[in-house]
Amino acid sequence: MEFRWPHPPPRSSFWLLTTLSLLLGVSQAGENTTESSSTIISTTSSFFSATASTLLTPTPSSFPRNDAPATTAQPPPEFKFTRALYNVTIPENSVGKTYVTPEERMGIMTLDNDPNFDIRFKIIGGDRDKFFKAEERLVGDFCFLLIRTRTGNVAFLNRERKDKYVLEVRATGTRREGKNKMSLMEADAKVVVKLLDTNDLKPLFYPTEYEATVPEDTPLHRSILQVSAEDADLGRNGEIYYSFLEVPDSLLCIL
Repeated sequence: MEFRWPHPPPRSSFWLLTTLSLLLGVSQAGENTTESSSTIISTTSSFFSATASTLLTPTPSSFPRNDAPATTAQPPPEFKFTRALYNVTIPENSVGKTYVTPEERMGIMTLDNDPNFDIRFKIIGGDRDKFFKAEERLVGDFCFLLIRTRTGNVAFLNRERKDKYVLEVRATGTRREGKNKMSLMEADAKVVVKLLDTNDLKPLFYPTEYEATVPEDTPLHRSILQVSAEDADLGRNGEIYYSFLEVPDSLLCIL
């Protein structure tokens, strides 16, 4: 800091000696008030001396601040299925270990990839005949629910007998918190299993025998008998075509 006369005095017996002391204090976060004290001494040939002091308060913006937003810990995901209801399909007459085909992925998000956390699925309702079994498969942070047919069943899935099953599935999450302490979490969901039709049934005539009397003067292309058969399969699997197993006479045909 330099001091000088704006207009020098006419006599040379006056002169200035200036000293400056500065004290600054800044908190770590730059929030506290900072003070600066300055003492100025001017001396004039021992005739007089004068001192002056001033208190400076800089604004907080004069100092660096840590404006980074505070981080907040995110809560773990809730233990529940991605949906309360799933729709899947499976062909009828499927053999053991045939997996259903879901419309979307089924399962539960794991809790922060905790190696001590385990998820198991179990069918608790809707499968009186014990056709199905629930399995789990962990891929990354998602535990997939898989449903398949059981092995060793004597009976098969028969769409004509029952075309839909509504399974109640329960997920159990277990976390080991110590040598003997376990915490349990549960979640439920429903899985609607729709059976797909296969061409597994033969058409049947009702009745199984027909009899007709044809006069000898019956004109050609005249209908003499009508038969009817039914097939319980669906769609193209249920379409019926008629033909003679043995043609008794070339005069007979199927219209």
